[in-house]
Amino acid sequence: MRALLLVGIGLTGFAAWLSPPGALARSAIEGPEAIALLSLQRAANGIPPVTENKQYAAAWCPAEDSGPSGGESGRDLSTVVLGWSVTSSPWDNAPLHQEDIYNPIFTQAGDVNVDGQACLGVGAPRPEPLVPTFAAFYSDRGANYVPTSETVEHEIPFAPQQLVGIPQGRATGGQLILYAEGMGAEVHAVSWSLAEANGAQVPNVALVDDTVAKAAGQGGFFTGAGVVIPPVLKALSRYSLTVVWEGAGGVTATQQLSFKTTAAVNQLKVYGKGKYLYGESQARGGSLTASRSGHTLRVALSSRTGSRRFSGRLAISRLSLGRWHVCVASGGGTTGYLPARKCVDVLIQRG
Repeated sequence: MRALLLVGIGLTGFAAWLSPPGALARSAIEGPEAIALLSLQRAANGIPPVTENKQYAAAWCPAEDSGPSGGESGRDLSTVVLGWSVTSSPWDNAPLHQEDIYNPIFTQAGDVNVDGQACLGVGAPRPEPLVPTFAAFYSDRGANYVPTSETVEHEIPFAPQQLVGIPQGRATGGQLILYAEGMGAEVHAVSWSLAEANGAQVPNVALVDDTVAKAAGQGGFFTGAGVVIPPVLKALSRYSLTVVWEGAGGVTATQQLSFKTTAAVNQLKVYGKGKYLYGESQARGGSLTASRSGHTLRVALSSRTGSRRFSGRLAISRLSLGRWHVCVASGGGTTGYLPARKCVDVLIQRG
């Protein structure tokens, strides 16, 4: 039986119970199917695919902290086992682990789920190229889908942003992962700049590489790679990034790339307070609806809250006894926010 969440409504003689609608059960993806999705995501970023080698996961999972062995070059553990699709992975918002699984130097990977954890190992590195060669991981879908914001939490042993004084849980812009090959193991970034399409420079952009990590006592995680950590970016905007890398013998080479941000993530709320059911959205033009047995009540999210969100409300007295499906939806189009929808089931009964 689905558990219901009681929300205090305060309407004399009646009570409303709210609960999220039941989600369809689905199996956790693992093994060859997960590796195939990983390869599609790598391809979307111009990074060569990997082939499956199940020994890179099955032999160790889930002991990530024991260190690679048996030919593995890296190990990645996640408690999110339902994360695989073309547009997502169990390591979304975990840039330290993404640096590993999207690294173009690795040619094989293995994946298995054990004890509610996704375990992926990578290895079989190809030889370094003879000339400076660059790559980047932008997002699961590639360079035109960089999120405006990214909130990294529960990343261990650390999140790259922590090495530049930004605590986990504080939103940044989408964090790009850069790869510089063919310049030796000690390659590091000596300068970088991020600009909007009009040439305006984005301030306070950090880049974490192995030099920064070593200074913080965390060396060895970013060999030949770096993580760009910008402030929260503008929605639906084009940016260009320039990074100058220095390698063995003081040789320098420049990596240049461009990307586009997506619409901003739209945070929705549905809740009861006093004699009303409320819906809130960051995007304009949304609606709050309550549906039951073919009958629908709808109000616009037209009021502005103190936090500059759009809000609308339905009087509970307008809802007859029984179960209602209440949804708030908004975003998309020219709002600057991704379309979103959030629903709850509401049971109206005499209190």
